[in-house]
Amino acid sequence: MRRINVGVLGVGNMGKNHVRIYSQLSHLVNLVGIYDHDSCKRDIVCAEYNTKFFDSMEKLLDQVDAVSIAVPSSLHYSCAMKCFERGIHVLVEKPIALNQDQGASMVEASKKASVVLLVGHVERYNPAAQALKKMLLNEEIVALDFRRLSPYDLRISDTDVIQDLMIHDIDVLNYLIGSPLVSLEAYGLKMKANHLIDHAVAIGHTECNKIVSLTASRVTEQKVRKLFVTAKSTYIEMDYLERKLTISRRTDLCNYLSEKVINYRQESLMETVLVPNTEPLLAEIMDFINCINSKSMPIASGEAGLTALKVASEIQAKVKLHELHHL
Repeated sequence: MRRINVGVLGVGNMGKNHVRIYSQLSHLVNLVGIYDHDSCKRDIVCAEYNTKFFDSMEKLLDQVDAVSIAVPSSLHYSCAMKCFERGIHVLVEKPIALNQDQGASMVEASKKASVVLLVGHVERYNPAAQALKKMLLNEEIVALDFRRLSPYDLRISDTDVIQDLMIHDIDVLNYLIGSPLVSLEAYGLKMKANHLIDHAVAIGHTECNKIVSLTASRVTEQKVRKLFVTAKSTYIEMDYLERKLTISRRTDLCNYLSEKVINYRQESLMETVLVPNTEPLLAEIMDFINCINSKSMPIASGEAGLTALKVASEIQAKVKLHELHHL
């Protein structure tokens, strides 16, 4: 099987990780090179991973079969469309685009060009999320509480916290139960001078009547990536960062002492589920490569990315109606 010629557009924090993983997969891909307008980032990455830089995006695209797009979100659409025009497979970081019209055009263009479009909703490839999806098939879910909190990141300047962070959990919700949010309400705060929402809370329910709450913040000092699932007979905590699942189950036990029966309730039995320690980004890129070779649909498809963007846009509209002002 011929190795796939790949390139990376944008080598900031995420793009550099794409370069790192492609460089580890030399038996499957040929890392042709990178493009980034920032010469400092470009030179560091080229030296560390022994790859070539191109002085224009077009020159790189002329030599590759597939690319990872890790440029600022506002450039996702224009970069991806240039790739589709050339018949190049695309892995684009989330969000798929800044608005639904652009996202829909990208999905349509990828289909017309018969190329793979994978959107970097990397939590779908988190082994804890994949284990939880299987587990929930046998549970009667009552509610899901998503929390994604971070310190302020100066690198993010073109998207609010909803498209930057919350959109991950919107996508995980779709991945886990496949039922869209309805009857949404949301609130948000602007905390910095860039006039973008930095802390947001959304609540609603799904079409199958599961209560859902989502909190996203980039003004907290602690980094938190967790999901709490309340089910009829279990309570499950998923930690994305530690890739760990903790389950509390209700149980009734009886203790017999001599001839006297003593009944008591043990409130819960706690279990820790061991999951594979697979790096989610590696699993995502492997899915990208496999889908190119097999001409199949990725786990995080363009359609999935567009669905997540649609819900994120609805939340943004609700926040605009209910925007609070920081004192």
